[in-house]
Amino acid sequence: MGRLTADLGPDFISLVKVLGLLAWGRPLGVDEVAGELHILLQDTKDFLTRMGAELDKEGNLIGLGLTSVPTRHAFKVDGHDLYTWCAGDTLLFPLLLGKTANVTSTDPISGAKIRLTIAPEGVKTMEPSTAVLSWPAHMDAKDLRGTVCYPSNWFALGETAEQYASKHPGVAILAPDEFREVSRFFERRIRDSSDACGTESRTAGSSCH
Repeated sequence: MGRLTADLGPDFISLVKVLGLLAWGRPLGVDEVAGELHILLQDTKDFLTRMGAELDKEGNLIGLGLTSVPTRHAFKVDGHDLYTWCAGDTLLFPLLLGKTANVTSTDPISGAKIRLTIAPEGVKTMEPSTAVLSWPAHMDAKDLRGTVCYPSNWFALGETAEQYASKHPGVAILAPDEFREVSRFFERRIRDSSDACGTESRTAGSSCH
């Protein structure tokens, strides 16, 4: 995970900011995203292309990790019915957004439903209590959805998770508390970026976006 955030470089902080925009629950004009990121329109388009963003037929942003396009992972936040690209996102995004979300996911083996309430500090409720998730051992920042998201799913039971893992080499099966340790890489990256921003503002008198 640390390698992934390092490979993303400055794109990581832009990704976090875009997640906050998508949580509004509506399509976003690329010019609107550029304004929020404080970068040029072409640079914004290049960023969205690199990250594999989803655009509607009018060219508006509708998905980048958090999406309005239905997936196996329903993610309700601030009253908006959204989805995430992967199971890991359902645990990470409340942390990155600073918001509580209600999640309903589907076990790809049994079809059973997994329901969670996830706050920034972690899982508050989970049914069934036996639920676990898969997470890839190897990730490529140039293909986030293919290497990170597609292999990451929720499972109602360890048995169905192991069935999945037996057919998908390179994924680990984690309990939510174990995944919390994985997410600490993101927490540190956000904290480090905030600290650097504060130092830049104090020393250079500039604004940090």
